[in-house]
Amino acid sequence: MATASQTAQTTTRLLDSTEQSLRGLTRSLSTDEQTTLSQIRSYITQARSALKDQDLERAHNLAVKAHQLSDVLTKQ
Repeated sequence: MATASQTAQTTTRLLDSTEQSLRGLTRSLSTDEQTTLSQIRSYITQARSALKDQDLERAHNLAVKAHQLSDVLTKQ
């Protein structure tokens, strides 16, 4: 089982990686894609807030969701 510190580090790396992928998006987005992008940003914000509150499991779950959605968005 990962320690709290490892979970926090992994979560932070996941969020940073997700934000970096989003910065690489240069094409025009459809309305659905813009909605997805808003959802990703919301997950990132919530995850960072959960990290600050030491709610590591919630933070990690939100970071994973954001990352998965960003993978879909950046691969299209």
